[in-house]
Amino acid sequence: MNYLAHLHLGGQRPEQLLGSLYGDFVKGRVDGQFTPSIEAAIQLHRRIDVFTDRHPLVDQALS
Repeated sequence: MNYLAHLHLGGQRPEQLLGSLYGDFVKGRVDGQFTPSIEAAIQLHRRIDVFTDRHPLVDQALS
């Protein structure tokens, strides 16, 4: 389900979709490792993860 959510929220262009999936596998800094579009999608993936991990409804559902 996580992959589907990231693909849905990450954008429609191929590089955005790819970066949305890379976010779970690429660790650390991404500066210059990928195209700017893929790097932006990886950063968005990470921000989505932080938002959902800290959301009270997610915390409630997991407890």
